[in-house]
Amino acid sequence: MAAIAALALWVLLRAAAPAFAGECTTYDILSKRLAEREGQVLAFGGLITDTSMLQIWRDVRSGRWTALEVLVDGTTCIVRVGEYWQDWHAEAPGVPG
Repeated sequence: MAAIAALALWVLLRAAAPAFAGECTTYDILSKRLAEREGQVLAFGGLITDTSMLQIWRDVRSGRWTALEVLVDGTTCIVRVGEYWQDWHAEAPGVPG
């Protein structure tokens, strides 16, 4: 009986858990989770190599953010999570502001 209660508690905590660095699954699952459960939107992205890209998801209101590495086969891993995201708008050299 104690094992069933412990399993039920684990399931409840896991369902409410925020994103954790090192977690990997499919892109569809992680992007849906970030949007629906974490309130984050895709904000930035770029190629890391010819087989992977980096995406930054963030919640504009809370400042929480999540960095994903997305592989060409759809495998997606949470690289980092954090708080207090700030935008700095750098200007290209030689381009007047």
